[in-house]
Amino acid sequence: SFRLSSPKFRHPSISSCRTNWKQMARTSKVSSVSVNQDTSMPISSDSSTRSCILQVGVCAGKLCAVANTLTATKNETTADDLSVAEFETEDVHAMVLAMTELMMSLWETSVSLDINLVVAVREKLELNKRKYPVHLCKGKAGKYTEYSKETGVTKSNQSTLGVAGVSETISNSDGTITNPTNNPNNKPITKEALLAEIPILAEDIRAFATEREWAKYHTPRNLILALLGEVGELAELVQWKGDDCDGVTDTNAGEPTAPFDSLEMVQLSQELSDVFTYLLRLATVCDLIS
Repeated sequence: SFRLSSPKFRHPSISSCRTNWKQMARTSKVSSVSVNQDTSMPISSDSSTRSCILQVGVCAGKLCAVANTLTATKNETTADDLSVAEFETEDVHAMVLAMTELMMSLWETSVSLDINLVVAVREKLELNKRKYPVHLCKGKAGKYTEYSKETGVTKSNQSTLGVAGVSETISNSDGTITNPTNNPNNKPITKEALLAEIPILAEDIRAFATEREWAKYHTPRNLILALLGEVGELAELVQWKGDDCDGVTDTNAGEPTAPFDSLEMVQLSQELSDVFTYLLRLATVCDLIS
């Protein structure tokens, strides 16, 4: 349980944080995670997409709470210099656990949408390469729309459907070509397969950022704030999709029985990928990928 009301966030000690990320992820079931009564945040066991996305928000909130507590003793000018090496082992464990729970909630959301999360992240990374060409954005933190005249990428033409054949093959940073899923039709990836892909994905995301000289912007707090923004965009896509009103069931207001249309699926896939990408980048910056 998370005791957010205590002066300093504490989590029960685990023998080794950097070797237990995968262990915790393999045994984690996000929908059944218990939260301290003081937080008053019940966790739903519902596996619908809206409920999964709400759980993503819960987990992102935990991560924000951990980071905010760890930086509470720093002044405004040094708060962005959040270095895991500076903190006690139990505090690092808290960061790892918060990241792992968020990762699992993203995976559960991808399963609810019938999306292969690794393919989705790869497709979005390919799109981002077009949105942010190195020669235009190197060392800059501008929005992609600043480069639209040169790239042709605007708010209305960002579909990742079939981007560069990513759904069939993937070009890794080490030069190899792989199919990350070995699944027909790119069905949702298994938890174990996702964990196996994390080091490769993290390295390719690191290389993307390094090539554009964005490391100076990628402080942990900046990345967490960016991640939080993407969670909001993910939630926005389903915010008016249903729920009963005043206790009266409206057949048009419940969870949608029909699948999301193709445009909605592209948008959900992209926003899910953005959150996951920032999470892996954060883990890399904090030296927690291993």
